[in-house]
Amino acid sequence: MARTRLQNDDLPGDSAYGCMTPLARLAYLHMRCIMDDRGVHPAKPADLKGKCLPYDPVTVPECQGIAEQIVSAGFWHIWDTRRSP
Repeated sequence: MARTRLQNDDLPGDSAYGCMTPLARLAYLHMRCIMDDRGVHPAKPADLKGKCLPYDPVTVPECQGIAEQIVSAGFWHIWDTRRSP
């Protein structure tokens, strides 16, 4: 079943969102479209490039930095599924 992903109206005025680069903001919004129903997606820079920024002049290693920006801003959380809590 298709899901509607709504964005918070306050996001454009959020200072943490505004401190990210334009590509990081775009990647964040695009990732919301492809994550699963629990809001989860593997943290793979190649996926970020291929699925969220395919037409943008950014390399896979640069996508790692973009992901780190989004994590630092508090919009994404990364955890290792191979380790027990």
